[in-house]
Amino acid sequence: MKDLKEKWIGLIKTKKGKGILLGILVIILLIFVGVLYMNKDKTLQLNKETVEIEYGKTYNPNLKDIVKNYDDFNGKDLKLESTIKNEDGKEYPSVGKYEVKVTYKKQEVTQKVEVKDTTKPELTVPENIEILQGTDLSTFDFKSLLNATDLSELKDYEIDYSKVDANTVGEYEVNVSIQDKYENKTDAKVKATVIEKPTINDDEVVVQEIVTNEDGTKTVKNSVKKQAEATDKKVVSNSNNTNKNTVSSSTTSSGSTSTSGNTSSSNKNNSSSSSSNSSSSNNGSSSSKPSSGSSSGSNSSNSGSASTGGSTSTPHTHIAVGNSGKWVNSYSEVDKAFSEIGTYWESKLDSGEIDFQTYCRKCPIGYTNVRSCTCGKITWDWQYN
Repeated sequence: MKDLKEKWIGLIKTKKGKGILLGILVIILLIFVGVLYMNKDKTLQLNKETVEIEYGKTYNPNLKDIVKNYDDFNGKDLKLESTIKNEDGKEYPSVGKYEVKVTYKKQEVTQKVEVKDTTKPELTVPENIEILQGTDLSTFDFKSLLNATDLSELKDYEIDYSKVDANTVGEYEVNVSIQDKYENKTDAKVKATVIEKPTINDDEVVVQEIVTNEDGTKTVKNSVKKQAEATDKKVVSNSNNTNKNTVSSSTTSSGSTSTSGNTSSSNKNNSSSSSSNSSSSNNGSSSSKPSSGSSSGSNSSNSGSASTGGSTSTPHTHIAVGNSGKWVNSYSEVDKAFSEIGTYWESKLDSGEIDFQTYCRKCPIGYTNVRSCTCGKITWDWQYN
């Protein structure tokens, strides 16, 4: 053992021995540095500090995609937590701000995620809308001829028909716009053609129909139909000269109602026909909405075919019941029914029994095509989005 020690000492004193010793020390140092480097924690960073997602899209972050230099870390020590969750009943998150948190040992970084709605609503309008001359545009149901869709809640249509002269035959332009709750707005222009009222017989009516053109666009046309064939159609006029079997069109939106003056305008244009009868001339505006207690008596006084009181026992064979499925005695009962059905669906929405999309689909936004049977009863159609 002593001899071995002396040999090593002798070797170290030589130039060759010193080189060997130095090489051993360098190797040991490299190993030591390597061990320190391997055990040193990497600085945790993200590829993106903030992320913006369009409403309707999904975002499912994973560590490999969001951690910078992911391969430098021990994957078992990386943890991810996210506050992102889908909106109720949908496969994407609602508009709002979220966080994605990543931890590595004692390090922690947070990615800010914001879901925004910047997409404009899709608005489909007819290529042309025919309007009967003399129509009261303030009661014309433009909204039922438009279609707008969006992932977010939509506001009401804005319709500008100030350029249209409904008393003069010709072509005009109607401006339409719709926006969602996040102020994304879509505009469109619609051609409106004012046409003369067609000449019809007492057993005929003028109905409004949507026709598909060869290029796929839609046109709203007015055509003459027999009353018996028009039970499921939207009637816009029932005679050029009288209010017989009055079809008094009424629209409402967000609780406000207005009554069409389409039939009354025909009386004004034909006032000469009633000049010999002072009592009939006093009823020239009978198509306007009567009081709640009139039970549509003012309508029947013009027609001459329906009793003023309106017998409730008379079978309803003259006109078909509206999609409301109801017969009532007065316009106030129509308003009451609209209020009640709105309250019914709102309560289901508030209780969580239905979602907002179901509510929009099933709850009427108003009523239209209010009409009186010759027996005095009133029916109407619900108007939906």
